[in-house]
Amino acid sequence: MREGVAALEHLLADNKDGNGEFMISWDANASILFGDKIYQGYQLRSAWTSVSSSFVAGVVSTIRNRVLDFVLEIEAENPNAGEASPDAMPIPSEQVTQIVNNHIYGNVGNFAAGQKFTQKSTATIAQGDVKSLEQALIDNGIEESDVTEIKSALEEEPKAKGENFGPKVASWIGKMVGKAAEGTWKVGTTVAGVLLTGYLKQYYGLP
Repeated sequence: MREGVAALEHLLADNKDGNGEFMISWDANASILFGDKIYQGYQLRSAWTSVSSSFVAGVVSTIRNRVLDFVLEIEAENPNAGEASPDAMPIPSEQVTQIVNNHIYGNVGNFAAGQKFTQKSTATIAQGDVKSLEQALIDNGIEESDVTEIKSALEEEPKAKGENFGPKVASWIGKMVGKAAEGTWKVGTTVAGVLLTGYLKQYYGLP
């Protein structure tokens, strides 16, 4: 989810009863990437993820709370900071950076999603090595339940079908791209698709 606060508030205003869902389209590149990998013999033209209005409301609430906490701490450090002239520095820049990190960037993974945040990383996966694949997925912030799911899919589909993944593996990739689209996995949709496809190609020994 990449929309600004104003756009999110507009969505919520159009859904006053709070029981609706919003559709977030996959990135066009992600649709192209998985176009022939979801179902054999079919071409994916578009895909989307459903996001509940309560999730969107949680995002807006979290943004407001973080900004408010930031402003209150700035005021606590220097009550006159808002009245300072443009060329003045009422609070040392290092201290402002620390406050920003604490209230805006700190615990990014908890931002309306309750997820642990990790930086994206690349890894080398040995063919057929579940352990190295599992570690790479965990290092990239994928939840244990999702890792368990792909391990089960790989047990059922130990070999790729030509250059394509089996339906269970392809479905799992699609699910994870959906999580990236809705913001519960903190990577972009295109990055998510490329990252997971690359790892699984290494696992299967595909070019």
